[in-house]
Amino acid sequence: MKYIPIGYEALIKQYNLKVIPHFRSSFACKGLKLKKRSKELGRLVYLYPEQSLPQNNFDPFQHLVFALQEEGINLGILKQLFSHISSSDVEKYVLREKKSKEARKIWYLYEFLTQSLCNLPDMASGRYISLIDSVHYFTS
Repeated sequence: MKYIPIGYEALIKQYNLKVIPHFRSSFACKGLKLKKRSKELGRLVYLYPEQSLPQNNFDPFQHLVFALQEEGINLGILKQLFSHISSSDVEKYVLREKKSKEARKIWYLYEFLTQSLCNLPDMASGRYISLIDSVHYFTS
């Protein structure tokens, strides 16, 4: 069975990031019908059906959205990743995906971790969103 990295695993490979591995890895598998989970060497491994692959497997934002939705937030990986992504790429993505809460999270995390502002107007409408899920993370 062929394993195709998705999420953080794909981003680490695509940009050759020198980071501490995330506590879980995600892969898409041809022929797999349902999501599977296993534990290998102290790390969680999730296998997803091939349909979980991003439409453009080389688009870092599609893998980043998958990572934020399925794998949580890893600031170490994100900081390294954002050194390879320009603010103009983030701006284009946010403008293209205005309504997406993941786009807003990426925008915030990019500015927070790079300490540089994107050339985007502040949001004038919309709901507040939580950056992290209080079910999986300790929040106040």
